[in-house]
Amino acid sequence: MKKNLLLFSVLFFISPNIFSQKILGDFFFGDIVNIHPINDEDIIVVSNDLDHHVFMVSLDDGKILKKYIPEGRGPGESLRIESSVLIENELYLKENSGQITIIDVLKSKIIKEQIVRLPGQSNHLSFYENNLLSGTSFYVNPAFLRSKRSTLPLGYVLDRKTLEVKDTLFFDLKKSGLLEVSGISKIEFYSLESFFIQISETEYLFALKGLNKIHKMKKDESEFSVSKTYNINLENNFNLKTIERSGVGFGIKIPASLNDFFILKDSKSGELKYSFSFGYNSQNIPYGYASYNNIIDEFEYHYLDVETPDISSPLGCRKFKEKYYCFENEVAGPNGGTVFIID
Repeated sequence: MKKNLLLFSVLFFISPNIFSQKILGDFFFGDIVNIHPINDEDIIVVSNDLDHHVFMVSLDDGKILKKYIPEGRGPGESLRIESSVLIENELYLKENSGQITIIDVLKSKIIKEQIVRLPGQSNHLSFYENNLLSGTSFYVNPAFLRSKRSTLPLGYVLDRKTLEVKDTLFFDLKKSGLLEVSGISKIEFYSLESFFIQISETEYLFALKGLNKIHKMKKDESEFSVSKTYNINLENNFNLKTIERSGVGFGIKIPASLNDFFILKDSKSGELKYSFSFGYNSQNIPYGYASYNNIIDEFEYHYLDVETPDISSPLGCRKFKEKYYCFENEVAGPNGGTVFIID
């Protein structure tokens, strides 16, 4: 059965690709970092494209109800948000300045602003009980992958209250499989993005975007080790590969098999499920999400039976109760991004 796809409001101006941006009320959101459904009526949108970075938006009429974090360099301001996570009513924002800002979105109040120096860019935030976890992003080249110093800090565990770093995941990229990619030596740089999720007191999920593998990491004293590896097997999926671009040189084609990780709360049991979204029209990869089942120790795949608009980048999706809130989780060119609901 086909799902209904509901788009917000109307377009700000006529464009050849009418779904390349999405207008909510009098504004459009480009460069969407994340979205956070907070109830049946409202959603939080984190963006780097307007005079503010965080917006509470009505799902009824698309009107902006509240704005947070103005563009700027002063207290309570930001030039760019790298990642975000909503924990109950507290929104955690990692900024490119190194600062983490915590906002109470119900009271419209900044709870904390603190500089946290983490190497690399924080491309993903998650949480587990009193821990805040961050994945990272680095640019690496083939020479670095082959060097003796091919180990990078690709995940951090912080205390949610003090924001102090408690643990760091170091991962040797020689074990990543990147060197096995055909033609990898021809590229100048590769943008490495990691996801780092905690699922129990001593267990974590770790993945590198595009490599079609998720590693279960076990923490033993001060060391992280791989206890199991899950292969991502999707309909019409392909492996990461190099491509030659005319007049530009070689680049990397990344499969949309793991667009982002998110925590899914079961509406009936309240159980937290650790999930990742996948799908991309241009790669003929169907849309959906997979959730980790700790009983069978495997991921269960759920495909969305829906025709999506002509979007220009892979989708990230959030499930809230029985609805799916999807967005383009990469910069979608000069016309911005798309946000829609699958009902």
